[in-house]
Amino acid sequence: MFEYLAQVQSAVRRINDRLQKLTGHFGSSSRIVQNAISELDVLLGDNLRYKDGVAQLHTPSEIYKDEDMNRALESADKNIKTWGEYRKEYEKGYTEYKEQAEFFGDEVAKIGDYINTMEDLSNALEWLYPADTDGKKQAIKIMQTKDRRKTYAELSKVINLVNM
Repeated sequence: MFEYLAQVQSAVRRINDRLQKLTGHFGSSSRIVQNAISELDVLLGDNLRYKDGVAQLHTPSEIYKDEDMNRALESADKNIKTWGEYRKEYEKGYTEYKEQAEFFGDEVAKIGDYINTMEDLSNALEWLYPADTDGKKQAIKIMQTKDRRKTYAELSKVINLVNM
């Protein structure tokens, strides 16, 4: 919990800056931005306003005075990733994708679009193949593996698990 109003003001500025940058890179309708806004709306809904189409927190003094809002702000400050964190997480995969796309003469997507697609992939798989069985849950877990390419054996296993 924040002890001083200045700490709350700094946290509000950080979150507002994150929301602005995430909206700029991913768009206001992206799942990443909508999840961040949803978290804030549930916890700090009365304090959320839209400025130039971007969700922003305001009135830090109100958050500071309310113990629950104070805790919610602290949680949001920890949980909402920055653009840099997303970029760092997907940088290696994007570099490989970009090299392959250029090699095959395909159009190269911007890194923000690439990250958006990769973040949405797990939701799309779960929607297409609801994880109602252990096999499908395993398949989704394999597909969500990051920071390396999936082997042919893993992809083959996914197909077998989904077709069960």
